[in-house]
Amino acid sequence: MARIYVSSTSEDLKQCRAAVLSALRRMRHDVVAMEDYTAMNGSPLAECLQDVASCEVYIELFAWRYGYIPDDDDNNPDQKSITELEFLKADSIGIPCYIFILDENASWPVIHVDQESNNIRSLRDYFCNRKIVDFFTDENTLATQVSTTIAKRESSLVKASITIEEHKTRLEAREQELREELSSEQNQDRSAEISLELNATQKQLTNLELSYQESIKRNEDLARSLEELQTQHPGARLEAALDSVKSGDNSIAKQLFRDVVEKGEELNVTFGEAAYQMGNIAKGEIRYQEAFEYLQKAVNFRSENTTYLNSLGQILDTLGQYEKAIEYYEQALASELKTFGENNLNVAIVRNNLGLAWDSLGQYEKAIEYYEQALASGLKTLGEDHPKVATRRNNLGLAWKSLGQYKKAIEYYEQALVSDLKTYGEDHPQVAIYRNNLGGAWRSLGQTKKAIEYYEQALASDLKTYGEDHPDVALDRNNLGLAWKSLGQYKKAIEYYELALAVFEKVLGIDHPSTKTVVSNLAEAMK
Repeated sequence: MARIYVSSTSEDLKQCRAAVLSALRRMRHDVVAMEDYTAMNGSPLAECLQDVASCEVYIELFAWRYGYIPDDDDNNPDQKSITELEFLKADSIGIPCYIFILDENASWPVIHVDQESNNIRSLRDYFCNRKIVDFFTDENTLATQVSTTIAKRESSLVKASITIEEHKTRLEAREQELREELSSEQNQDRSAEISLELNATQKQLTNLELSYQESIKRNEDLARSLEELQTQHPGARLEAALDSVKSGDNSIAKQLFRDVVEKGEELNVTFGEAAYQMGNIAKGEIRYQEAFEYLQKAVNFRSENTTYLNSLGQILDTLGQYEKAIEYYEQALASELKTFGENNLNVAIVRNNLGLAWDSLGQYEKAIEYYEQALASGLKTLGEDHPKVATRRNNLGLAWKSLGQYKKAIEYYEQALVSDLKTYGEDHPQVAIYRNNLGGAWRSLGQTKKAIEYYEQALASDLKTYGEDHPDVALDRNNLGLAWKSLGQYKKAIEYYELALAVFEKVLGIDHPSTKTVVSNLAEAMK
């Protein structure tokens, strides 16, 4: 059963809260609510936000009171109510949020209506315009609505049934399709685009387990979106699309969204949402130009939608159009800051994306500015030992290394490594990546023996994770070859190069850039 946080103002919704808490607990959920806090200790804001972060589901109830505004400069510089802060916390870290708002026409005691209603009216309008909400009229209908919503959520948490073998087959079919397109004279003007997609397909085949997990997550996200649309505007085609996606097939969903975008059919889905979903599906299928075209349509339809803006920026980034990506990221950032303020997960994500784009342009100082802002926000929102915080530290390390500031890079790499060791333990691919990065930084400082220590740890970890015949293992051995060559130990270097080459030739083929790099390294060591 799920751990669920129930948030609302207190006295005005007392009966509603009691009905909801009782219903959820009868369903055997672990419910966290203000009623559980002791009167003696009270409920400091930081403790409330920590409890929100510990939950899997967030439920918000709103009537006509904005609620208590905590006097807490550290956690509440913008003077928001505790109920709004709790929602922002849940939303910022990706917890599913279910919003229930008192119907405009429901009778309600005047004593429980804010006389100064601007804050509560603005918040209600925000939810109604930007979130999927349910409206209630009394505590009994509310309890039923909440129970039904949570029951639907529980039943929908089904993993897509596609297997890793089926995922591999789809990637291999896409690879073959792209090879044929690349060899056709009719596609010469598209050769750069096709090569980009071919390289991306090969990379996913190389890192099959990771790309498989990403594929499953995309399917789950699509299923969740369809479920929300079906809840808001029930329809037979939406239901069929949802059932199909849950079985690992998105073809029915694609046809539904395509009919909305290209034929103008009215199928309970807005043009913008249909275009956005088609863009996501095309990106997952490694059809980047098609993804760009759909996401551009979504932004044209709703230019203020930050999700659409950020997604369009990401696909432009993928296509190597970094300056154009930055334009859309900046629009998304301005909107997110206006809506949420500084310490929000969405704000941090967009800033990290801006850092990556500037990094790709070689503007490392600019990238570092955004990475540092994203890190500061992530530390406040997610805490010290979160994988996203570690990733941002690693990004900072990479940028500082590009500037030749190797000691600074090492500081960030070590912080990222310590964090992910706590999260994942020793034998995890991300831990191995950070150790490889540390090895590279120490080698750049001329501390080759220190570098070898990290490279050997990365190799041992990747061997446990992947086994012998994996490109990451070959990369580790190539790095060790480079290090031993720097020490003048050519025989040792050649041993590692030969082992790396055997794997690259077997897995990637003789024409792959990684294979050619090792061939060159081996030839240099054998002179």
